[in-house]
Order: sequence, then structure tokens, then C-alpha cells
Amino acid sequence: MNEHDFFTRYAELMKSIEPSEELVAATLARAKEQTAHSGRKTRFRKPYAIAACFVAGALIVGGVGYAVVAAGGAIPSPQSATQAAAHGFTVRAWASDGGTIFPTEDGQIVFDRTHSQWTQTGEAEGYFTGCTFTVEGEGIARVQANVSSGELYRQDVTTISQTSDPVAFNRAVNWDDRFRGLDGTLSSCDSVIVVKWDAEEGRDLNGEEPRSNQEIQAALLKRYGSVIDLALADAPGIADGATCFGLFNPDAESDPLSLFDGAALTVTATFEDGSTSTQVITLHEAMFRVEPRYTDNSTYFDMTSEITSRIVDADLVKTHAVTPVENADGTYSLASVYGEIVSTTSDPFPSSDETANEFARTLMPNSVDEDVSLVDETEPIEVNTNDLVIMDPNDAVAAQKIAMSSDKYGNPDVSLIDCDSVVVHAPTVVFGNEPPLGRAKSEFAYLCGFGGDSSYADKWLKQRFGITFNDDGTLATDGFTFATITVDVENTGGADEDFVGGCENLATLVVISDEGSVSRISRTSYELVEEVAAPSRADDYVGTLYTAPANSHVTCTFAYAIPSHFATDGNVYVMVSGKLFPVNA
Repeated sequence: MNEHDFFTRYAELMKSIEPSEELVAATLARAKEQTAHSGRKTRFRKPYAIAACFVAGALIVGGVGYAVVAAGGAIPSPQSATQAAAHGFTVRAWASDGGTIFPTEDGQIVFDRTHSQWTQTGEAEGYFTGCTFTVEGEGIARVQANVSSGELYRQDVTTISQTSDPVAFNRAVNWDDRFRGLDGTLSSCDSVIVVKWDAEEGRDLNGEEPRSNQEIQAALLKRYGSVIDLALADAPGIADGATCFGLFNPDAESDPLSLFDGAALTVTATFEDGSTSTQVITLHEAMFRVEPRYTDNSTYFDMTSEITSRIVDADLVKTHAVTPVENADGTYSLASVYGEIVSTTSDPFPSSDETANEFARTLMPNSVDEDVSLVDETEPIEVNTNDLVIMDPNDAVAAQKIAMSSDKYGNPDVSLIDCDSVVVHAPTVVFGNEPPLGRAKSEFAYLCGFGGDSSYADKWLKQRFGITFNDDGTLATDGFTFATITVDVENTGGADEDFVGGCENLATLVVISDEGSVSRISRTSYELVEEVAAPSRADDYVGTLYTAPANSHVTCTFAYAIPSHFATDGNVYVMVSGKLFPVNA
């Protein structure tokens, strides 16, 4: 039976029904009661038609089938009423707490912008607006979406454990564009935003450091293009709302939200039986009231997490930042996007499949500061060449310690002065291709600065400095050599003394040009080894202070990789406490 035949038979059925006077009266009374409650005017049809609807049963529009059950029997239909009822869907804005915001009573969908994020890259720039939505309904097998202006992105929310997946945890918490394309959980993401920390023992995590057993809820973002086409088999998160879709602005030069003002968002759900339902939603930009929310036992105001559907006065200045703007009356508002459903049909998706998922398999490039030429082999040091002293290989210089004072405003003033009883003897430098101290790559000191993330460190060093290491610690790139510097620090006094360690003070390799300028040799691999055989303590100003016991020697060892031609350069020196010791004398 086609649709025309159905409505013909349905009209015949309506004509054949004669409701009782009691049913007509009860029906009119109920309709008037509903009208008075809603405050809206309703056009009434003839009483017999209204009553007939109640007698005949259900007519469900929105799927491909219809069903009517009458007192005298049933009109056949392609699917039952239960099946047809399942063939509708709802577009809901995804909320900052991981839930969803229902459409308002008048059909508006207000998007929460809590998790908006700029991304600026060497070849492409864009803005993940945070305006995300889920597509919900029974029996959905496929979701297609198109926006007439701008693009769409996919967002998948997942749990990441610091214990079971520490690398992914560290990358998510410290997300950087340079993580794109690395192996592991986040390998296919363009961006990652932590949307929720787990809390324990009443801690609200405001300003707290992550615990060793922390878990987070992370939103994994992937740019898709102007058209998204995903089957449930490829995105099972569609079923429970873990997968949602957002508005992406690919033009960093434009206003981040105005691009979508007046745009049409078309969403089509295909159901398990092959039927379709399509909604067309018109998008608008507006300022929305934000309700304050304070975390438990805290005065911290999380202003971005309670956006309301209330549009505030149009003359308020819009702000496109995530943080809301405070209004003159003490309230807060935030610029965002809302949608109005203008049509719902059973039509198939109107866009071409050829344009779908354009960027789904293409990662956005890395940040601008990484897509540049390799760093220079040296960097100038601001030092007066007249103050430079070149030491004899058998000389020693004073170690340095911190001197604290205050300026005229009472602010702390930190300087380094010579220690009275602690001296640094001439360093020894050894060049070679064997890993320093026999260390494997996983033992290199610089990995601490990358959170132990070897893949990230490898990518960073290769792109910035053109150097890579094998797992056993050997060099995997030609043109470099290891430089291992050993320094003997001696305390000649009868009391323990603090001194400033680290390669910056004790083992900086420099080169003097023919013109007399001094430049630091870029430590292209950061420190591979930094060991000081002495007690240490953290310091706010120099990082670490070491203690030389009375009448003792402290051995300090530093190693890093440098361009190999410096190993034979007669103008290379080790700078110790501001003094120069020749390397290739």
C-alpha cells in the first residue's frame, strides 16, 4: 500500500465512524483544558473527527509507515505502530557535564560552548566551537549531517586512566598539537579536551595536582568537513551519546561564531529497516544568560558550565571567549549558538556522499612553531666579551650560590655569587658515538620533560632539531655526536655548602666566532645525562640546589648530543660559572 492509498482508506474509515455524544463531549472538554493550560490558541475540527481519532487509534508520521487500529479491525501498513514510533530522533545539545540539554519547549536547541578551543597550525587554522550535539533515537543505524556554512567535527568522550594508560593520560592533560599522529589512544585526534576529572575524598580538584591513580573523561575531537556520514558500526558511541558532532570554523581570521549565524544544519537518521528521518535546523548566534555554579566547599565559580536557554538583551556586548562576560546588573552572559527546527520529514539525506568525511582520515598539521626550519646550531649569549676569561686547563673557579636581597619595593632580588670554599676544577669533555654511561633511550634525562612520552620526544627532537635515537641509546641520525662532560666540585671548607648545579652553570658548551662573539651550542637533544652525586633540594629560583659536604669532592656528569663538527673545532669551550675552559686545547 502506498501513501496515497493509505490516506484514501483512512478517510473512508473516518467517515464510517459515529462516536457517541458522551465521547464527543469528553473529547471537546479535554481539548479545551489543554488549550487553557498551554495559553495557545487551537483551531478545532469537527467534533466527530476529533473523537474518531481517539476511536481509530494512532497515526504516526515521521517514519515511512503508518498504522491505524479501528474498532472493526486494522488497516494493513508496512510496519506496526510500535515500529513507526521508534522512527523519530532528537537532536540534543551536548552539555558540559557530559549529559545532554533537551530542546526548549518552543523547539530551540541551545548549544553549550564550555569546550571551545582554537587550533592554529602551519597549514590550517580553525576553531572547535564547543557547540556539539547528539542524535538520539531508537534503532538508528546511520547518521548524516551537513552544515551550509563552516564545517562539522566529531567528538568522542572516553575514559582515560593514569594507571593503565599513562602516556594517553599525560597527552590528554597536557594536550599539544604536536601529539597529533603519535601512536596510542589519541593517534587519530586533531585535539583533546579534558571534560571531567574524577574526584576522590571530597576533593573538588580545583587547583589540585593529578593523583597517581587519576581518571579523566576526555573529549577526542576530529575535524570531518561540511558533511559527516557515520554508520553505527563505525561509531557505536552514537547509540549512547558518547559520540556527538560539533560546529567547526575553519577560518581563524573570521569571527568564530558569526559564520554559523543563519546557517542551515541538516541531520538525517537512517534506521535499521532502511527508513529515514530528516531535520533541518536553522542556526542563530545570541547572548545567553549563564547561571553561576560553585563547586562543593569552594568559592570557585565555574561560569561556563551552566548556560541557560534564556536569550538576554540584544544590546549586550558579545564575547566569543569561553569565559562569560559580567553584565551591569551582576548577571553573566555568554555568546553561543542556538538552533530552530524548521522542518522534519522522512526524506533521505540531501547531500552527496562524495563530499562526506573529507578530513576524517587527514590530521591537521602541527603548530606553527614546529613547522619551521631546524633550530640554529648555536644561539648568541648576551655577554660582554671583555669580561670573558679563558682559563688554563689546570685552573679552578669558584662555584656559585644564591644571594637573596630586596629591591626598593620589597620584591625579592636573586643573584648568584661565588662560594667561599667550593671550587669547580677544569672539566673534561669526551666526544663519541657510544651512548653516555651506556644509557638506553628510555633512561635519558630529557624524557622527564616529556612526561616519559618517548614517541612525543622523538617527534619533537626530529622536527625541531633533526636528531633521533635508537632504543639502545645510540644515534639514529648522521651528523651528530655525544658530548659527555665531567666536572669535579670540591668543598675545601669544614662545613657543608650549597651550590648551584645543572649544565647551565657547570657545563655549557659555547663557541667563539672569529669576530669574538660567544654563542651557546644548541643542546639539540636536551640533557641525556644530568647527574650530581650530592644531596639536592628544590629551589624556586634555580630549580635545584646541591649540597657539597665538608671536605669532599662531588662528581657532576652531563651529556647531550651536538653537531659532530664541533668535536674538532678549536673555538669550542666549556663555560663554568661564567669562565671558559678550552675543550680541544
